[in-house]
Amino acid sequence: MAKVKVLSNQRLESIIENQTLLERQELSVVDKNNISTLILINFWVRILRLVIIILNISYFLGFAWYIFADLVMNEWSD
Repeated sequence: MAKVKVLSNQRLESIIENQTLLERQELSVVDKNNISTLILINFWVRILRLVIIILNISYFLGFAWYIFADLVMNEWSD
């Protein structure tokens, strides 16, 4: 997320350097749209991280359950 913010700031600074004062007023609307884009990207990154964490937890819980069930079945079969 930090890299996305840095790239967005660099792009915005280059646009500001090349624009006149009148065009800068219009740029504020574009800047608000970029902020909303960053918020949306941040939202999707958080959701992706949450999905990855849930998948990892379920994998290891399933693996532990398999080991537990195998140990219990070995005890019962003896």
